[in-house]
Amino acid sequence: MEQLTGVRTTFTSLPYSPAILEASGIPLTIHFTPRKSIDPLVSLNRKPVQCTCSAYLTPYSITSSSSSSWTCPFCQKSHRLTHFESELLAKGELIEAFPSNQAFEYIHPSSKPSLTLRVFVIDTCLSQEGLKSLKEDLKEAAGSIDWTNTRIGLISFSRAVFIHRRVTESQTPQIVCLGVDSSIKDLHRVTRTNLEAKSNGHLVTDFFADCLDELTKMIDCLEPTFWESDSEERDQRATGFALECALEIIANTGCEPNRVTLFIGGPSTVGPGPIVPLKLSTITRRQIDLETSKDYKLRADASRGYFHGLTSKANKSKTVIDCFAYSLVEYGLYEMSSLLEKTGGLLYCNEEFTQEHFRSSINSYLSNSSMFIDGRVELYLSPNLKVSGCIGNCNSLREKAKWVSSTSIYEGETYKWYVGGLDSQTTLLFFIDLVEGATSKSVNLASATVHDGVIQFVADTYQNGVEVRRVVNFSLSYSKEGTKVCSIVDQFAVV
Repeated sequence: MEQLTGVRTTFTSLPYSPAILEASGIPLTIHFTPRKSIDPLVSLNRKPVQCTCSAYLTPYSITSSSSSSWTCPFCQKSHRLTHFESELLAKGELIEAFPSNQAFEYIHPSSKPSLTLRVFVIDTCLSQEGLKSLKEDLKEAAGSIDWTNTRIGLISFSRAVFIHRRVTESQTPQIVCLGVDSSIKDLHRVTRTNLEAKSNGHLVTDFFADCLDELTKMIDCLEPTFWESDSEERDQRATGFALECALEIIANTGCEPNRVTLFIGGPSTVGPGPIVPLKLSTITRRQIDLETSKDYKLRADASRGYFHGLTSKANKSKTVIDCFAYSLVEYGLYEMSSLLEKTGGLLYCNEEFTQEHFRSSINSYLSNSSMFIDGRVELYLSPNLKVSGCIGNCNSLREKAKWVSSTSIYEGETYKWYVGGLDSQTTLLFFIDLVEGATSKSVNLASATVHDGVIQFVADTYQNGVEVRRVVNFSLSYSKEGTKVCSIVDQFAVV
């Protein structure tokens, strides 16, 4: 089933009762890989057949050619098929209704603005050799970017934040500088926008390169920080404010979805959300410090709170945040973790940007055609099942349905989740409850019984101006009374 649907469950069939499931000590869970490579996979370019509960026609729906109708196995409502859909059903061409098609995709041009924005946020508190290597490798890797629907901006930072304007043949490089004491209001002033702006086309025109030559000129403008740190102090990095500027510019363009890539060589020390003080006499927090020292915990909590706010801002503009952290010292992953976890971002770690590892990683990263953004997942369950929550790089959208359990696990209280960035290996873990006495009344597979649990995943993703909606359907039959639990457990899925 995993190769055909991207789904794997801890139980190969449903335990006979909730009591047996509870006594086993093993949760009923579903591993789902939304963008798993499935071959063959049917692609449909027509309008989907959909229920008022938002679920889609499945092989487990009761369909009738004579009455031109179908019944949803999740909400039990009946619907009329259109004349076109009835003809497809009669000819055996209504793909969604046949058991051989457990997974299929609806593909259509995106209704979103055609441009996807990427912003490179680069730490210049690096050695001259490190920054030179970063620039050369980044320019080389940028040659693999598809510029058809992509525009790229550049922000560098040290003690201050530098927003690089787009450079054309007739222009000299121009950089907007915001000091460490600046605010987002200052950013709006220098970019000629205001807080109420909904769409500002000039932001894309002024700050985002539309070809490799323009991006190369912007990267060539990068220079190591000219602020020399005291021998008893750390480098002055305004990482938080640089990220905030990137997200604010993206939010005011009106474009979505987008991607921000952070390149850092050490921890944030100045501006909002500092991870460690400037003075080297104050050591970077350790786990034991977080447990025993009030000062360390307060500082870490304040920093985590700030970056969590940036995460919420990124999710509102459907922006994924990735990070290349090449540092010989602790750079603050504990404080910044939500930026990656909750937007579906990627993390690349090593010691220095001069290493071959960075060159291979940045080339793979910018040329990877299997990376998707703006991922969303929906889960529909027959009346004998309820979903408690999901573990993974996702956010609960807090949308209720009758198959949502009152028990909440991690990202719960919903049947819809925002995933953000994902690729062919991104996997989510869903927790399912058994409902005592409930049955599904709309199963029409000859091999199934009316006691089966019917499950449907709907995964939306976006790539290169195209929206892809994958629908995955499967069912789990109930085990017979007296069946040993060990005989229906998938040990690999449990591990």
